[in-house]
Amino acid sequence: MSHIGKFSLLVLFFSSISLFAQQNSKNELAIVQREDWNAQEPIMEMKVHKPKFITIHHTGMPQKPELSIEKKLQALQNFSLKDSPMADGSIKKAWADVPYHFYIATNGEIAEGREIKFQGDSNTNYNLDGHVLIVVEGDFNKEKVLPQQWES
Repeated sequence: MSHIGKFSLLVLFFSSISLFAQQNSKNELAIVQREDWNAQEPIMEMKVHKPKFITIHHTGMPQKPELSIEKKLQALQNFSLKDSPMADGSIKKAWADVPYHFYIATNGEIAEGREIKFQGDSNTNYNLDGHVLIVVEGDFNKEKVLPQQWES
C-alpha cells in the first residue's frame, strides 16, 4: 500500500472516531458526581472488582420526590456508614460507603454512588463480585417505577 493510501486510511479512521465521539456525547446522560452531592470518603477498605453484570435494585423505601438527589445520597451515605436498624428489627453492619454505584431518583436524575471499581454492598444474599449496582428510588412492592426513571 502506498504512503498516500495509508494516509487516506488514517484520515478516514480518525474522522470516523471524531464523528462517533460527537454522536456519543449528544447521547450521554448527565450524572451527578460524588463531589456534587458532597460525598464523604469511604470509611474502610473496599474490595476491587471487575464489572461484568448490571443489577437493578429498588431502595425498598417510599419515593420522596420532594427531596433533591443530593439530599437523598447524603442520607443514604449516612445510613450506610454506621450500624443501622432495618425494618425487620435486625441491625445492618456499617458499610464502607454507599452500597450502590448509581442512584436513579424519582425525577430521573442519576447520581454516582460508590466508585464502580469497588464491589457494592447489599442486604441481599448473592455474590456481588462483578455486579454494577443501580438502585431505583421506590418500594416497588407498593409503588410503580415512574416514566422518567424508566427513561434514565
